[in-house]
Amino acid sequence: MILNIYQMKGFGKNNNKNKFYKEFIPPSIEERINKAIKYYKYCLDNGSKDPRILCDYGLILRDMGDFKSAQSMMEKSIEICKLIAIHKLLIKVEFN
Repeated sequence: MILNIYQMKGFGKNNNKNKFYKEFIPPSIEERINKAIKYYKYCLDNGSKDPRILCDYGLILRDMGDFKSAQSMMEKSIEICKLIAIHKLLIKVEFN
């Protein structure tokens, strides 16, 4: 049996371009940002102390114009990074 791709959905004369493109167009930037905010909030609400999450969420808040919350997230991120650096230094000193 020979497969005729022009008779398949999405190819040739039967091609409905609008439907095809609607199915495969990536989400808009706003949709992606809203999804990211949802995930960042979920992580933070569940006790995540990852400085990357705090920093990235802070950058989104800054871009949205919420400067006070953005500053708070950035400060928390920096504080955690300082603690991580101190901890790594202490481990290095202890084992050398």
